[in-house]
Amino acid sequence: TNNDECGTFVTLSTVTDTSCDVMCDQSDGYQAQTGKFECTNTDGGEDPVVSISACVPVDCPPFSTLVAPKTCMCDTGYSGIITYTGTDYSGTCTLVVCDAYYFPISPADIIGGDTDACIGGDVLSLNDPTCSVKCAPGYRSDSDVVTCDFVTGQSTTPLVCTEKVCTSYTFGVGITGGLTNGCSNPQVLKQATFGSCTLTCAPGYSG
Repeated sequence: TNNDECGTFVTLSTVTDTSCDVMCDQSDGYQAQTGKFECTNTDGGEDPVVSISACVPVDCPPFSTLVAPKTCMCDTGYSGIITYTGTDYSGTCTLVVCDAYYFPISPADIIGGDTDACIGGDVLSLNDPTCSVKCAPGYRSDSDVVTCDFVTGQSTTPLVCTEKVCTSYTFGVGITGGLTNGCSNPQVLKQATFGSCTLTCAPGYSG
């Protein structure tokens, strides 16, 4: 038995050159495995037998997945750069932690939802990727969730709240705006930001 490396074209026999050495190519992203091509059929004319059943790719680092030969990508919710060194991978994948989510202040139209509510300052990640929000009193009654975007690192919600607006009010005869927080003529009231105004009798009127 000869203990030599198999060439590109090799002819084995059952007498003078019964085997040659093979190995998985680490430069192509496979684990270091060695084996033999062996000519075992004494009648000849048959393909040699290889002792390696299949070459196994080098394991990707934790929280990453092999997507192509010698190419590992971080899993959803993780970020990092993974490179193949020729025998192994270097680099790590770390958990993406999104920027803290705060409720809008002006207008203060969004508040925590009814279930798994956001509380303001919520830090979301793959371990806790969402919290719920809804429109504040005085706004159209809708709800949605705040979601951590693992690509941008931002916590966002598609929720848009529209303030409820009353129909325009026009003064009647002998009515005018009050001295404090007086109404205009005509006056449109908004339930959240301007819910009331005062009226009084105009000069020459009483009531």
